[in-house]
Amino acid sequence: MGKVRMKMDKLKPCPFCAGKAEMLINEYNDSRKEYLVACTECDGMVERWRKTEEEAVAQWNRRVNNE
Repeated sequence: MGKVRMKMDKLKPCPFCAGKAEMLINEYNDSRKEYLVACTECDGMVERWRKTEEEAVAQWNRRVNNE
């Protein structure tokens, strides 16, 4: 299992510190992947890995006031 970091323009800034966010990808030997978004500044992150990039982005970009 390894982590690959990939910057994404469609990610909103960190809700905790307004820092840049990046996509983390866990790649498994059986070709499965999991996705998680985390802040590059404060290491803030969502609480669980997702099966698709789209799900991870939607989870990260979700805000209380829907901005």
